[in-house]
Amino acid sequence: MLKSRGVPAAHVAAAPRDAGGAVTPLASIFGSGFLIIVPVLERTLGALSVLGALAVCAVAWLVGTAIRHCVRVVEPLAARDALDATTVRMERAADAVIVVAYVISVLSRPDDGAGGTPSCRARHPRRYPRAAAAISR
Repeated sequence: MLKSRGVPAAHVAAAPRDAGGAVTPLASIFGSGFLIIVPVLERTLGALSVLGALAVCAVAWLVGTAIRHCVRVVEPLAARDALDATTVRMERAADAVIVVAYVISVLSRPDDGAGGTPSCRARHPRRYPRAAAAISR
């Protein structure tokens, strides 16, 4: 074991050297998520928002644990085509869920040709003159 991180040396040797490129965007995503979730928790939970934030952190830690397990255990098995049938079915189901989520996100976007979201256009009419003209009609 490497004392600095508690990671077995075999995992470190097999890890790609450019993994730092994936860490920074992930940290940015988490940071942005907390910028969004903290005010929502404060509005919905009030004085209990600290407990809500702790719950969000716990869920994030559990998700991270699942991701680390997949990277360390499942991905090497998948590379050798040694996954059991249940894991293969779960992987296919996850792929289907991602496709459905993507389709929903694309179909739920307003596409009236004015650009921006409706709330953004309402707050910044100078940036979206075509939307402002349509609203004033």
